[in-house]
Amino acid sequence: MTVEMIVSVDKQRCKVLFDSGFAFVLYRGEINRFRIEEGAFIEEDVLEEIFAVLRKRARERLVHLLKASDKTEAQIRQKLLEGGYPSHIIEETLQFGKQCRYIDDSRYARRFAECSKNKSRKQIACQLAQKGVSRENIEEALECCQEEEEQQVMYWLRKKGYKQGREDDREYEKTAAFLYRKGFSGEIIHKAMEQWQKEQE
Repeated sequence: MTVEMIVSVDKQRCKVLFDSGFAFVLYRGEINRFRIEEGAFIEEDVLEEIFAVLRKRARERLVHLLKASDKTEAQIRQKLLEGGYPSHIIEETLQFGKQCRYIDDSRYARRFAECSKNKSRKQIACQLAQKGVSRENIEEALECCQEEEEQQVMYWLRKKGYKQGREDDREYEKTAAFLYRKGFSGEIIHKAMEQWQKEQE
């Protein structure tokens, strides 16, 4: 492949673009070491050396990203894309991460659901979807939730200090609207609030 352009990313790194549209990011010292310059043709053996460097760096980046907190496959992919890694290096890194159990969306979804006990199933599902978790893993995680939604509604009623019953329509409707915005269904809200009223009598 022929190098079409070398673009500065920051003080330490540059993006190398080829005539085929292929690209990757290297440190300036590596560009000098591999004798990469605009218009130069890069032999296959040199490319393989470069890929070995990027492969090692991508795995190190993966481990670093997971040190602070667990992440989904989609989140890791996005971080590696932002780092300028070629698509095949990204996919290899993700596969490595899954084989080593560093990346496990099913585990991530279950833990997320377990730590979100005061959120509705709808909220949890929406947030997991935003993080790139598959529908299958989301459904599995929701099945593993230890608290029923009715109990979660009761938590919010206690937190808000709700004391009124159905006779106070304004307060009832205001509280029900708050719970609905939290993602709870009308049926669950009604049942929980009826139960709450009975407990207050």
